[in-house]
Amino acid sequence: MAKGSDWEREASKMLSLWWTEGERDDVIWRTAASGGRATVRSKVGKNTANACGDLCYTDRIAKPLFDFMLIECKRGYAKAQPSGSINVLYWLDRPTNTKPPLLYQWWHKLKEECRAAGAHYGAIIFRRTGKRACIMLEYHLFSTMAQYCKPYTGMDITISTPHETHPWPEEEYVILDLERFLAWCSPQTITLMLEDLGGAKQHQTRTLRR
Repeated sequence: MAKGSDWEREASKMLSLWWTEGERDDVIWRTAASGGRATVRSKVGKNTANACGDLCYTDRIAKPLFDFMLIECKRGYAKAQPSGSINVLYWLDRPTNTKPPLLYQWWHKLKEECRAAGAHYGAIIFRRTGKRACIMLEYHLFSTMAQYCKPYTGMDITISTPHETHPWPEEEYVILDLERFLAWCSPQTITLMLEDLGGAKQHQTRTLRR
């Protein structure tokens, strides 16, 4: 199984090429200690610029992406117990009084990091051993993106956690194939959405592809 650091490097290059439309593979890279430095400093009330999450920008051309969302990269966990594996079905058949699904645990850690970094949204990019890469987002974000993009035609898994049946807050997530998502959601979409969130003065306006 490839190490998490290998997957972070692979994901960095993939996202760099997507963000620059194939021109560069070096505008996004791993953060120091996979965001660990920012976590340590935040515990004593100190902010660390461009250091939260597993990935960060190395060229300001990619800064809008990280102003918009924080990105975590996860890999493997094929032989772990259900509560410690990337197992979507475990959301449904988890025994009572056991640990929440691993994706849920990651997600709520990510939400804390988003608040610390001031990011609008978060995303988890993950790949199970021997499988295709996926991305996990808030369903609200996905549905908002659909207003900027063409209809999404790929398969997705939507997860709802009604408060009455789960011992955690009511939320809704969506999991998508990463390659299909990147083909569907252009960098221009992210920039326009960021502008609509109030970042128009900080970022150059780009025209959304039709």
